[in-house]
Amino acid sequence: MNSFFTETATREALSQFRDIPAGLVETFLQHKFPKVLADTLEPASCPDKPLLEWNPAGHGDLLISLDTSGLLDRFLCNGFKYLFVSNIDNLGAENKHRHTGIFRIGKN
Repeated sequence: MNSFFTETATREALSQFRDIPAGLVETFLQHKFPKVLADTLEPASCPDKPLLEWNPAGHGDLLISLDTSGLLDRFLCNGFKYLFVSNIDNLGAENKHRHTGIFRIGKN
């Protein structure tokens, strides 16, 4: 999941890896939420820096973004049952097969 700040750079970086099979790496955009003025609830306006009119990117809408991007349906139609998610700032995260097994058999 990318933000409007990172999507272009991610796509450019991925384009350098020509040997990645199509569909192996998927990207999708999280939603943008406008800033509003606390006293009037009107949209904030910053004509000199329009990006400041939007709230900072976050991770709060992962599930809705997966759904509205169509990626969730594509995963389900292709028989996927589990999804491993990690933030880019969690470089130590890895998918261990024993974790997947625990999910499959329902052990705590």
